[in-house]
Amino acid sequence: MPHFSKTARTLRRLWSALQSGDPGAVHEVRKLTRRAQAQLRVARAPKRTRRAWRDLRRAVAAVRDRDAVGEQLVQALKELKVPPQVLSEFQSTWAGRRSRTFAAVSWPDPPPAVKRPRAWKARVRKTLRRDAHHLLREAEQVFHTDCRPFPYHPGKSLMFLQFPEIRICSCSLRSKKFRNT
Repeated sequence: MPHFSKTARTLRRLWSALQSGDPGAVHEVRKLTRRAQAQLRVARAPKRTRRAWRDLRRAVAAVRDRDAVGEQLVQALKELKVPPQVLSEFQSTWAGRRSRTFAAVSWPDPPPAVKRPRAWKARVRKTLRRDAHHLLREAEQVFHTDCRPFPYHPGKSLMFLQFPEIRICSCSLRSKKFRNT
């Protein structure tokens, strides 16, 4: 029974870069943990192994979410043609908060590799059929509801709550001299 060797090897290769805070490694490990989650589900891996991968995914999530939002905000600020001093102030504040978020993460031990069970392809097909059945049933329920969408996007207000730097920058943009207020 071969291991999910590619997943485990990739994690070992990225582990030191992840612990040093490299944004690229954080992104790759987040993708890797999601892929591993699907593999573990199909393999019906032991609970301890699934928890180890889940704990790593959760640890990486806070840092990766901050990285992704930061990239989008910097791009938006550049498109808005904010003055360079406001952009650099935002980036330094964002980087400081990112380093504090990264330092606050309690990194779990690297999760173990999993043995691939026999009849792997049959298990994958069975899982896909089951998932497709559930998704189709949920889609029918969604299409048959008469709910109206919210008139505003609630994600924006949640983003302001989670990332206070956005408020700092938006205040800077509103002031005439582009200062923090």
